[in-house]
Amino acid sequence: MDSHRSARGMHLVELLKPYGYEAMCNIDTFILLFCSVGLWLSSIPHIVHSLRMIQDSSTKELFFQQPSSVLNYEDDSYNALLSNQSTKAATLIFLYAKWDADSRQSRSVIEDVNQFSPMEVLALSCWKNPCSTEVEPKRYPELRVHIKDFGHLTYRGHYGSLHISNFVSHALRPLRFVSSEDELARLLLTHKFTIVSYFGVPSWRSAEQNGFYRAALLFSDPLASKKTLEVSGIDLTKNLIFVVATFRNEATQQKNQGGTQSSTVRKFPLTIYVQCENSVSE
Repeated sequence: MDSHRSARGMHLVELLKPYGYEAMCNIDTFILLFCSVGLWLSSIPHIVHSLRMIQDSSTKELFFQQPSSVLNYEDDSYNALLSNQSTKAATLIFLYAKWDADSRQSRSVIEDVNQFSPMEVLALSCWKNPCSTEVEPKRYPELRVHIKDFGHLTYRGHYGSLHISNFVSHALRPLRFVSSEDELARLLLTHKFTIVSYFGVPSWRSAEQNGFYRAALLFSDPLASKKTLEVSGIDLTKNLIFVVATFRNEATQQKNQGGTQSSTVRKFPLTIYVQCENSVSE
């Protein structure tokens, strides 16, 4: 009896095998179909974004709505724009792409900056045109201060009017100038670290001065470098200033006069002052 039931069970299993295999195949097909639909749905935002990029880039609508105080350039070359501004000591350039959401959101900020900045803001479309080939921006938007005979500084901070204004002010005036010992003394008491160069009038605009200017631009600008350099818990990028003293440094002059060889005379006197509580050490 048991053997008869076992034989019937085996026979039933053999009969159902084809249907089971077909069901497994159908499940695999369903899974593949489900994955394909999922991939297609996930690609829709990218397709829409690409279509929007093409549409927004080809539209003739002005990026800055008129009337606007910002000078806007759509199809100009970056180098040609700089060439037209070659007589200016510094130029503020806003590189954007019409399709970029961050570029669009930054328009009102750039308008505000242009009203209060000592430099005019030049807005330049930099997508699929000569500018994008020359500059190759890694992200949009990009704000640059181009400084004559130096190059450019790129703003990498928050797109707020105050932050950008501070960045522009630093780019225009990275050096402090003092014409007397009293002026220098006041600066030394209000800053923890002070690097003073005693150029004097004859050596101004020399090769040494150019190097000092570059160091001030690149080192003491946290917005451009996004780096910190700490000494005893003090961030030098926020507590260090570069000063040009246009008067003669009597102490340095006496040291130089005391030397017996001409090689000991310093052509580029440089002094670092550190504030220690209520005193200043050299």
